[in-house]
Parts: sequence; C-alpha cells; structure tokens
Amino acid sequence: MAITFDAFGEERALIRRCQEGEADALRSFYERFFTPVYRYVLASVGHHEDAEDITAEVFVKAFRGLHSFRDHAKPVTAWLFRVARNEVIDHYRRRARRIAAVSIDAQQIEHAGRYDPIGGKGLVLDLSRALRGLSEPQREAMLLRLVAGLSTREAASIMRMPEGTVRSHLHFGVKALRVAMER
Repeated sequence: MAITFDAFGEERALIRRCQEGEADALRSFYERFFTPVYRYVLASVGHHEDAEDITAEVFVKAFRGLHSFRDHAKPVTAWLFRVARNEVIDHYRRRARRIAAVSIDAQQIEHAGRYDPIGGKGLVLDLSRALRGLSEPQREAMLLRLVAGLSTREAASIMRMPEGTVRSHLHFGVKALRVAMER
C-alpha cells in the first residue's frame, strides 16, 4: 500500500487544519500516517516495543512541529519520514550501535498489518539476512520504498540525496538481494 497524496492538495489542507488546532485533523493525520511510519520504524529496529516507542516519539515531535511546517517544496510525508529516520538514528546512537538490518519474522510482518506474499517464515528470515548484506543507503532506500511504500522522490528527500542516487541504490540493492537469495 503506497502513500499517494497530492502534495499541494489534500496533505496541505490537512496540515492547515492541524495547524489551526482542529482535533479531527490531528486524529486524521495520525490515522493516515501511523501504519507506514510504524512499518518503517519496525523494519529499521526489529523489535515491536522499540518500534512502538519510537513511532510514538515521531508523532509527538510531528505534532509539536506542525505549527511551523512551511516546506511547500516537499511533501508532508518526506518531512514526517525524515523525523522518523532521525528518531531511528537517535535510537541507535543512544544504544551506541550503528544502524543495522533487523531480523524480521513473518509474525512481525503480519502484526504490522502487512500482507506476506512470500508465505514462508524461512524465506522472510533469508530476506532479512540478505538485507543485512546491503550497504546502509541501499537498505534504507529499500525500506523506505518497499516497506513504507514511499515514492522515490519522497525517499530521496528523506535521505537527502538526488532521486537518481536513490534509484541507483534501489537498483543495486535489488541486484544484491537477488544474488543473496539465490545462494
């Protein structure tokens, strides 16, 4: 399920309503973005408890920052996922670990509300191991595009790199995954 919104239409109207303090708008914002943000965070950290805490902090920071949101050149999703990305990075800094791919099992994916087209836990674990073999930018691009369902443009904005570079990371990431999965 990809997030597809008119960057200057529906999202902007929702943000304006949130900035005006409309409770229904804040609820709509949360409901609209919770699942993709949670999936991204869960795929990044690998533990439900940590993912829930980090996702909660993402929305606390987002709600605090909505009043000053004025970035008309980028979609709201790019801003929100940048907040999520920074929270994941902070999580690993606090634990004095570098960002690593996680061990995702089929139960975690189901619990996150994502359909598992692979159908086998072993294959999911193989994919998790293969993701660990990717470079950090390749892994992050894959998580943003495939787990969070963001566009390449949104992923590029979050990763602060050109779209072409993100497409390159995706291309080489998919190639590396294919090779790793064939072993």
